[in-house]
Amino acid sequence: MKAPPSFDFIRINKLNEFYENVDRYSSPLIISGGTVAVLMLKNRVIRPDVVIDISGIEELNVLKKDKEKNEVFIGSNIKLHELKSILPDDSASELILKAATTVGDIAIRSMGSVGGNVCLGDPGNDLPVALAAVGANAVVGSREGIRTVPVSECYVKPFKTVLKKGEILLGVSYKMLYGYRTSYNKFFINFLDHYVGIVAAIAKVEGISIKDMRMAVSGEAIGTTVKIDLAEFSKIDEINAIKDKLNKFVNERSMSDDRFGTVKFKKKVLLTLMFQAIDEVLKA
Repeated sequence: MKAPPSFDFIRINKLNEFYENVDRYSSPLIISGGTVAVLMLKNRVIRPDVVIDISGIEELNVLKKDKEKNEVFIGSNIKLHELKSILPDDSASELILKAATTVGDIAIRSMGSVGGNVCLGDPGNDLPVALAAVGANAVVGSREGIRTVPVSECYVKPFKTVLKKGEILLGVSYKMLYGYRTSYNKFFINFLDHYVGIVAAIAKVEGISIKDMRMAVSGEAIGTTVKIDLAEFSKIDEINAIKDKLNKFVNERSMSDDRFGTVKFKKKVLLTLMFQAIDEVLKA
């Protein structure tokens, strides 16, 4: 049986305790649900000198709705399965929920947290793609205060985010959107247990006019979550031009042949998912 490397373990109940403890170690691993982190520890993919369990921090287990600002804040400790019963009834939340309900099975969604899904940086994670598409921000805390980072700018490379040592994801925030059409699709390889491509899209269409359209992509084919700017398009009869831009985007991405498929295969998967998403949000 595989065993993880030795490390210290700390269970934290207050944010101040986190800030006091995290700086004492050189390579801390922060967990809330720990669904993926535990597997990575067992396989010695990561070797932290401390595992800090933040699941007991109640300040991170909140959902706030600001009616004046039309904003939602989801605390990082909220479990994925909880989102179905607490998110508001708007289009942005609908897309986020579509992503959350496709994560693993009910056992995984009952353990996995919003913060873990966002912070791990795994290209196969679901929430970052939907959050990037709706323009959500990561709310990051540290001793120095709070900063916000667009979710679409959080990922440097697979398993590497912009969070610095001593920082913690407090949660994610986004504007509620109404009257939008949403699409969320991905392509899974069973025997590799991973997603080649993931695409989230959201659009507001009135008659033949596109009032707003957004898309984000991720998966092993692309390596990180990327938001695609589609603001230049304003009419649904531009669908071929939109697909031309997506085709150019995919062909300009740096990819390589690996266990997830050839470059040709990856590009085909991404384009198929992207075209499907465009058809769904523009032709629904």
